[in-house]
Amino acid sequence: MANYPSTALTTDLLHTAVNNLETVLDGDITDSDTTITVLTTVNFPSVGAITIDAERIAYTGTTATSFTGCTRGFGGTSAVAHFDGTTVEFTYGAEFHNDVRDEVIAIGNDLRSRIGTDTAKISSIGDVELPLNSKLALSGFTSDYFLQFAAGVVNLNSGGNIISNVPTAYNHIWRINGVEIGRFEQNGYLLLKAAGSATSPALTLGDDTNTGLYKSGADILDFTRAGTHSLSIDSFGTRIKAGQMLTQDGSVTAPGMSFENDSNTGLYRSAVDQLTIAASGIPVCSFNSSNVISAFPFTAPDGSASAPSFRFTNDLDTGMYYSSGLRLAFAGSQVARFNSTSVFFDNPIHAANGSASSPSYSFLNDTDTGIYWSSSGDVRITSNGTDRLLVRTSDITVNNTILPSVDNGADIGSTSFGWRTYFSGDGSVGTPAFTFKNDPDTGFYRDTSDNIKMALGGVGEYIFGQTGFVPFTDNTNSCGGGSNRWTAVYAVNGTIQTSHSSTKENIVEVSASIPLPKAVEFDRDGRRYLGYLNDDVPVTGRPILENGEVDTKSNYEQAVIGILCAHIKNLEDRVAVLEE
Repeated sequence: MANYPSTALTTDLLHTAVNNLETVLDGDITDSDTTITVLTTVNFPSVGAITIDAERIAYTGTTATSFTGCTRGFGGTSAVAHFDGTTVEFTYGAEFHNDVRDEVIAIGNDLRSRIGTDTAKISSIGDVELPLNSKLALSGFTSDYFLQFAAGVVNLNSGGNIISNVPTAYNHIWRINGVEIGRFEQNGYLLLKAAGSATSPALTLGDDTNTGLYKSGADILDFTRAGTHSLSIDSFGTRIKAGQMLTQDGSVTAPGMSFENDSNTGLYRSAVDQLTIAASGIPVCSFNSSNVISAFPFTAPDGSASAPSFRFTNDLDTGMYYSSGLRLAFAGSQVARFNSTSVFFDNPIHAANGSASSPSYSFLNDTDTGIYWSSSGDVRITSNGTDRLLVRTSDITVNNTILPSVDNGADIGSTSFGWRTYFSGDGSVGTPAFTFKNDPDTGFYRDTSDNIKMALGGVGEYIFGQTGFVPFTDNTNSCGGGSNRWTAVYAVNGTIQTSHSSTKENIVEVSASIPLPKAVEFDRDGRRYLGYLNDDVPVTGRPILENGEVDTKSNYEQAVIGILCAHIKNLEDRVAVLEE
């Protein structure tokens, strides 16, 4: 119902309009809040309606930072919650149009009653009727122009005089200098005769004559800004012709770009330089300048080597496909395949040389551990940025202890393939270079050039040198034992055996008639010795070789001992006879 003429019109209804009038929420709101806090309400009417996302909200008052007396879900929309920072726009709805219509009709009826029925009339639906020879107060025109109303065409001259009245089938027609420029039809359509152009659009706004709407072709609506074609709408969709399409950042539950019937599915800006796809209010995939992050698996057809499931715009036969496992194809041919236990490559793998701190092949969570190339024919293994193993065509150099993953669970080499091992340090008697996990002070170490020593419990025991295998300390070690005997000990001067009868055959007592060699002193190698001469040992006392010949080269210590034992036994027997 109109307020006029009982109440004077105020700016609550006919307020001063401001283009692109908007603000943003200062805090989240629920779907039932009736006071909405924003950053500012400057230029907003004291009474009106606002739009947040897809919800219209009527309000009856404002403060500097809030709308009060709000009616949620206004104009047939649904009341929903909204997040801090969401854009709040001032919008006009059907209620505003209807209010203005009621006021205009009320004003017209008031004028009709004031002017009288013989001069001008305004019908109950707003039609204006002017009799012939009536005059309108007009300004700004220098030539004849025309208006058309329901009763016919009204021809007005530059002075505003009605000069003709011709019936027509249209509601309203505009002509300038006799040329029709547009019309309102009875069905409510506004028709513009000129199609316009980017620099001179058919429909413009205010004094900005190169910004507005025009038609570039059949069934095409075009938008121009500052004389530049910016956007087109045709049967194929909406096309951005210049500039960018900008939208609010949005959120996972209210994406910046969504759909009329699915408002929580679409695209939104989740961080700086990051675009995220939301589905049903859940983030499913994000894109940034370095990678693509998916919350769910990508699903694609199996594909083939010639048509991979995941491929490239300019290389359709290169990519990934599935065939009893994941496979890679290049130029239509398989180059690699992966399954749950193995990775197979059909071609060599090439990588950058790398370094100890940044190896060519490393691990996601340990980037300074892996394998790299150092020089021709050399491959190195690094751990924590430090070289641990060098593999060359000639040898393998280890900088640390080599341990199997399971105790006592691995061999080094095999019966057919042995290792030649080098140690970087000589070691010592307390820490041998080659030792054992559970006995680290027992093993072998290098004492001097061409000399290896054995340590037992951190104490030197034996020496291996060019001169022989000898005890570490004189007169401290035995060779064999009573329960740990050698089968045989050989020397260049004869066989050294024990005196146990189990090691001898064809035992015959030696006769005391074999003479003993004479005792002599002699010099050799700068030293004075006491002994005997092999030459003096009787032939009958000398060892017999396997070929039956008498041994003439070996020392005859055993022979001499046997002869000596025979003579001692003979003397013992003779002494016993004498004692009787």
